Amino acid sequence: MRLLFTTMQITLPVPSYSRISRRMKWLNLDYKKLSSQKPTYIAIESTGVKIYGYGEWHVVTI
Repeated sequence: MRLLFTTMQITLPVPSYSRISRRMKWLNLDYKKLSSQKPTYIAIESTGVKIYGYGEWHVVTI
């Protein structure tokens, strides 16, 4: 993220990976387990948290 912000000339503080990782431990997200066989991808962006599962057609927004 820091490289992206620098490239875009955005002067905002960027938390480190370890800080985000520590905070995720106490962040209680209520989402359904999509599948035990296939990977689940969680994307955090400006519009919220999105969970991608079975395919691009199946998106859960929190």
